Amino acid sequence: MDLADMRKQKGLTQEDMAKVLGISRPAYTNIETNRRKPSVKIAQKIGMILDFDWPKMYEDAAK
Repeated sequence: MDLADMRKQKGLTQEDMAKVLGISRPAYTNIETNRRKPSVKIAQKIGMILDFDWPKMYEDAAK
């Protein structure tokens, strides 16, 4: 799963995502680059906006 590619396919910038999610652009960048995992609430919103199964964001962390 590559959030950056999915976001770009939707024609959205990191700033667009951050505004919709109610977080800062640097915070969104950290999520997109896998430096930080989002809260479940934010993950659900990202999944809805980018149309993907949001629990997959946590699969790598579980391994």
